[in-house]
Amino acid sequence: MENINLDKELFKLAFENANIGMCLVDLSSNLFKVNAEMSNIFGYTIQELEKMTVNDITHPDYKEVSPKFIKQATNNELNHSVFEKHYIHKNGNEIICIVTSSAVKNDFNETQFFISHVQDITTQKQAEFEFKLAKEKAEENEKKYKLLYDCNPMPMSIFDTKTLNFLSVNEAFIDKYGYTREEFLNMTVLEIRPDTEKEKLKQSVNMIDKGITNAGIFVHKKKNGEIIQVEIIRDEIIFDNKNAKLVLINDVTDKIKAEYALSKTNCELILALEKAEESDRLKTAFLQNMSHEIRTPLNAISGFSGMLNKPELSEEKRKSFVSIIQNSSKQLISIVSDILTISALETKQEKHNIDKVCINSIIVDLLAIFKQQAQNQNISLYAKQQFSDKQSEIYTDKTKITQILTNLLTNALKFTHEGFIEFGYILSDSVFEFYVKDSGIGIKSEFHEKIFERFRQADKSINKLYGGTGLGLAISKAFAELLGGKIWVQSELEKGSTFYFTIPYKPVNEIDKTTTPTKQNENFRTVLVAEDEEYNFLFIEELLIDLDLKLIHAKDGRETVEIFKANPKIDLILMDIKMPIMTGHEAAKIIKELNPDLPIVAQSAYALEHERAKFDGIFDDYLTKPINENDLKQMVMKYIDIQKKE
Repeated sequence: MENINLDKELFKLAFENANIGMCLVDLSSNLFKVNAEMSNIFGYTIQELEKMTVNDITHPDYKEVSPKFIKQATNNELNHSVFEKHYIHKNGNEIICIVTSSAVKNDFNETQFFISHVQDITTQKQAEFEFKLAKEKAEENEKKYKLLYDCNPMPMSIFDTKTLNFLSVNEAFIDKYGYTREEFLNMTVLEIRPDTEKEKLKQSVNMIDKGITNAGIFVHKKKNGEIIQVEIIRDEIIFDNKNAKLVLINDVTDKIKAEYALSKTNCELILALEKAEESDRLKTAFLQNMSHEIRTPLNAISGFSGMLNKPELSEEKRKSFVSIIQNSSKQLISIVSDILTISALETKQEKHNIDKVCINSIIVDLLAIFKQQAQNQNISLYAKQQFSDKQSEIYTDKTKITQILTNLLTNALKFTHEGFIEFGYILSDSVFEFYVKDSGIGIKSEFHEKIFERFRQADKSINKLYGGTGLGLAISKAFAELLGGKIWVQSELEKGSTFYFTIPYKPVNEIDKTTTPTKQNENFRTVLVAEDEEYNFLFIEELLIDLDLKLIHAKDGRETVEIFKANPKIDLILMDIKMPIMTGHEAAKIIKELNPDLPIVAQSAYALEHERAKFDGIFDDYLTKPINENDLKQMVMKYIDIQKKE
């Protein structure tokens, strides 16, 4: 970002101090950036010009030039053009300019805006006009014509169109090229052209022979070998009864060098400016979107708050309106919170607060918070933890870790319409690597980095379809970097996404790194927990954390049977009765037929004796929900010979 800012300042300096008029024009012909020389040329202040369009300063007879060029450039039919155009000065006078305009494109080869160089040639045109007037009078007053020709400050020459021999040169022409008058009169115009330019001269002469007179830029060579670039204005005349060409020369070497240096030095600066302008456009779009995002909940809060005062309002509607107001208030608070956070990050006022944090607690809390929303959307939500609570205690900023995961889970739920979402962490190369994986709509590869930029979303249509401020991922990226980590995404369109972020692993309690958690549990007694609710399984896992147990999780009756068949060393099954696909009762009957000696303890909300009696002969024991920690541990130790850790 610092490099871009430096580049932008360099471009700004070169732009503002250029000795030629420069302007940036958008696709609607707005002059959204002009330099001081443009102000000198047209008589308006910079501020006045930047509120005007090209047509506002264009002579009425030339208003069709800019729209035609813009249309051709936008359709990729024309990227660069040099043309002569007439304008109107602020004082009402007509001015004539040579305009060099180039289309600036984005990464997708789409025209974004135009950069134009403008040179006032009114004086030259006036000189040409005066010369033409003098030429018309030359037959009547040859001396007057010769005086005007010889004394003209612009280099001028006349040459024979057939032989290309010089017929006449003025003093300014002699001074420009360094030859004497006698030397010129024994030369052809080819001799002041480099070899590479001689063919170009013949072509231009042929154009004049066909009645085409125009301006152009050519390369010439002085007597001392110096190469110059000149702008040539040509016309056909009769001189000494010969068909000849009158040529007016304007040395634009310094101008071209300045333009080339500016172009060479600032090619990347133009791109940087484009990015900066893109950022401004994104901010504008963001503000427009933010206005919509804020007004939406405000409209609901204001509207339904007023309706609560209606005396005839039913209690049912009153509760509904209160619920709408509360939800809209939460939405508004979230938006304001994002704005305040991004402002703090922009001004580098956001700090981190490092303390002891149990990562497992964050995972469990978030699972509880988002579980109901996932169920409402018919999406399976899973959480994975590699360590025990004690092992997952590290030094970090709990608020920022929670915020990042919350942003990622919120996005996952927003863009996943079916399937699953899984989140958790692993220890990888001495860093905690968190992930949020979903089976949602996915992200195009070209947007994998852009989505973490402020005010950006993966596609312009995202905001229309899904809403949102476009700040969540930018905040998450800033938080991850503030904590010393990084964030990235792996995704494929229509195949889901996995967001990763890392933080340094600073454990409160050291872990024996020679033994992974999986290896630690290899010789422990095994308990299969059949529970379709992820949160309930995590709760049981937490209650049994201090026992030497290996827990396996099954999410429905069919999966329970399959896991049992694949794991003959299972010592105990904790079986929830009410599960999808196959009930716990049906699964227990199948397992008992295969292994009658395997103890199966039912977890059930059925507390009454006559309800529990329906399952007699299948289950060995019962645990009534909500499960008590001591009851659970005693039940497990009743069927498994284990000792509680000290």
